[in-house]
Amino acid sequence: HLLVFNPNQRYTATEALNHRYVKDFHDEAE
Repeated sequence: HLLVFNPNQRYTATEALNHRYVKDFHDEAE
């Protein structure tokens, strides 16, 4: 869902940052 062309089907920034592949690398404090 991160690379879907249709913006209506694409993840939002918040959803992307909470995705299991990204969550370990995202630090909300930064």
